Amino acid sequence: MVEALKTRLQIATSLLVLIWVIFLIEAIIPGFDLRTWGILPRHVSGLFPGIIAAPLLHGGLWHIVANSIPLFVLSFLVSLHGGGRLLRVGITVTLVGGLLVWLFGRNAYHIGASGLVFGLWAYLLAYGYVKRDLKAIVIAMAVFIFYGGMVFGFLMSTPGVSVESHIFGALAGVLCAIKDGCSKPKATTSLSN
Repeated sequence: MVEALKTRLQIATSLLVLIWVIFLIEAIIPGFDLRTWGILPRHVSGLFPGIIAAPLLHGGLWHIVANSIPLFVLSFLVSLHGGGRLLRVGITVTLVGGLLVWLFGRNAYHIGASGLVFGLWAYLLAYGYVKRDLKAIVIAMAVFIFYGGMVFGFLMSTPGVSVESHIFGALAGVLCAIKDGCSKPKATTSLSN
């Protein structure tokens, strides 16, 4: 069990290190600006690499700092539901949420991990509700207690903040939770002698 927790912590840490390395490379190299690689709604260039690159790109120090702790904590908590779950949920939230931002978002570059953060947050809350097992409920309650204020991220109309990423990331997270919580475990065959 300790080894499994260590592995899950390493996975959450790796994701955090990746976004910080990209941020630092961009900050160190003069004139190197990756923000235009974000999602630009209804423009082909904003579709690819935009959807994939957007969660890895940040507009400044405050932006990346604000996303780092919840990204780490929520990534770790999702990974507690299974080793590959974080990867699957993360990819789904990034692709589905990103595509919805591309289809319906404001005509501006949308960057940052907040769409992924909101997707992981919504996943954990919805999974606890749908699955209704003790572990899922305890995790959902902890997420609600410590991160319940994230709900205001759907309401704020702050310039430079992609509320669309928050909304569509959360929607993608809920869809993942419904799929995971409603699917039945695979039946196994047992042979008797």
